[in-house]
Amino acid sequence: MKYKILIIDDDDKIISAFKRNLGRNFNIDFARNGKDGIELMSENEYAVVVSDYQMPGQDGITILKKISELSPRTIRILLTGHPDVQMAIRAVNEGQVYKFLTKPYSVKDLAIILRIALGKFKIEAERQNTEKQNEFLALHDPLTTLPNRVFFMNQLAKAIPIATRAKKIVAVLFIDLDRFKQVNDTLGHETGDLLLIEVSRILKGSVR
Repeated sequence: MKYKILIIDDDDKIISAFKRNLGRNFNIDFARNGKDGIELMSENEYAVVVSDYQMPGQDGITILKKISELSPRTIRILLTGHPDVQMAIRAVNEGQVYKFLTKPYSVKDLAIILRIALGKFKIEAERQNTEKQNEFLALHDPLTTLPNRVFFMNQLAKAIPIATRAKKIVAVLFIDLDRFKQVNDTLGHETGDLLLIEVSRILKGSVR
């Protein structure tokens, strides 16, 4: 998967240079101001956002702050020609900037930083996906993806006290598959799995 990069800069010459030197190796979109950048962020997922500090309307730190709120895991890089301590503190605290690149810089240096940032994003994305998968498997059957017994017991334990306080009842529906063991014994476990998958599909289509 080729992760996307967003570069926000109002200098046409710099954008042209980026397109010429980085376009072949990276999947890059461009925005000429913060407003356009935020709109692109709302429509796409970007692994890395690079913003110039001197921007019309709002500076790069303000832009990166908004981007961090829209997409916390997106890695943010700030380009600046006038670095100072106060700006750096503000960039870290408000924009949660990962890297600074001070002008003048070479496209080669930017390319190296982009590759490092993309690698960092990929590792974090894979970690988060693994955690989500593990959380899902802990509460769902891996074959049918239906909620499992642990999920059911958790929900039941919540529903009973709520129903008691509201003086209502909780209904539990028990469904059994007649002669399912015979399917496994005569046609094999693979066929039994296919039957369970089909039954789960029907159940999913019949209830919320």
